[in-house]
Amino acid sequence: MKKLKRICYFLFLFTLTIALFGCASSKKETDPKKVLQNAQQKNSELSSNDLTMKLDMNIDVSGKSLTMGMEMNCKSINDEASPQLALTGSIDSMGMSIPMEMYYKDNYLYLNILNQKMKQAMPLDDIKNQMIPSTQTFSLPEDAYKEISMTEDGSSQVITFTADGSKMTESVNSLLSTLQSQLGDNVSYTLNDVTGTITVNEEGYFTEEILHIPMTTNIPESGEVTMDLTCTITIHDPGKNDLSIDFPDFSDFVESDLSNIV
Repeated sequence: MKKLKRICYFLFLFTLTIALFGCASSKKETDPKKVLQNAQQKNSELSSNDLTMKLDMNIDVSGKSLTMGMEMNCKSINDEASPQLALTGSIDSMGMSIPMEMYYKDNYLYLNILNQKMKQAMPLDDIKNQMIPSTQTFSLPEDAYKEISMTEDGSSQVITFTADGSKMTESVNSLLSTLQSQLGDNVSYTLNDVTGTITVNEEGYFTEEILHIPMTTNIPESGEVTMDLTCTITIHDPGKNDLSIDFPDFSDFVESDLSNIV
């Protein structure tokens, strides 16, 4: 179960990573691939993000089915010298809702699960390896899209796509190789084709994305784990660059080893 919890944490960062390629340029493009290409420059100019992500997961382990849900608000300030991050929400499984909070500030990682408050010093380079991939722009090569189209919905553009699973696996693994290694050297995963929709408002900013991600993970202790994820991401105040994060009082967080948790 500890391994599954760490995999769920990995999946959260994984889905967050692939979700952030959905912004578009302010120019009204008619080619959906160009819209996604222009997103790279658009995202690179943002100094902060505020989004809510909802994950619905159907997991099969050795023939046993498990349904899990996760809803998190993610706020990040992408300062090169002093990044800040706040993840707050809950994980729902087997009729239980487990509140979870994770923060990064001033070279410290803070974690609060079921009111168990822990902290650990984490140098900037380490947090970049673990967290920064989830707040940076992600792009796929043009040939990764098996199908892609775009329609108008009022003043917004809605992009519908199917991305090749093998190319998704290669690209995401390249970004998250450090985090994947923390789950164990013998853990491997494979993505099937990923389908989804991206909604872009009239200013050219991403407002919502819905992803369907089927994948299989091989875990030495558990065998083959099949996962079917549906992820809905909503961006708050798209394009806003002056985000601030209200952190809790960290005085009662206890020094701990978080290496087996994150």
